Amino acid sequence: MRILAVFLFLLAGTASAQQTVTWPENNVQFTMPENGSTGNHNETTFEWNGTRYSVILYFSKRGFDLKEAAQATIAAGRETGVKKVEREKEIKTETMEGMYFKGDKSGQPVVFAGLLNGKLKRGIFVEIGYTGSFEDALKILDTFVISK
Repeated sequence: MRILAVFLFLLAGTASAQQTVTWPENNVQFTMPENGSTGNHNETTFEWNGTRYSVILYFSKRGFDLKEAAQATIAAGRETGVKKVEREKEIKTETMEGMYFKGDKSGQPVVFAGLLNGKLKRGIFVEIGYTGSFEDALKILDTFVISK
């Protein structure tokens, strides 16, 4: 019985390891499946680091619309040193839409995306480095919200 109690305690601790992260300068919020720490951030960039994931956000000053999302996302990825490994695909969440592709940055697998909130006409570029599965990294994109 004691072993079951210890197992349940450990299981509960692992399940609650999610962290809601906020980029205050641009009203961006997302959820990570692990705890981590915020690095440098200002009006144009934001960094977050955990054990299995790292996130870098870039604010799109020039903006982009859905028609040019693929081109803008590939160009932004290239500017930040991400090499495209697989063809870009569309993404649509409750509040955002855009394009993403699987890439590589200095030997690290990454997901790179251009996300747009059409109502607010604001967009961001998201770079997620990961050590787990590509599918788990993609799930993080579903949590992004730009408000205001």
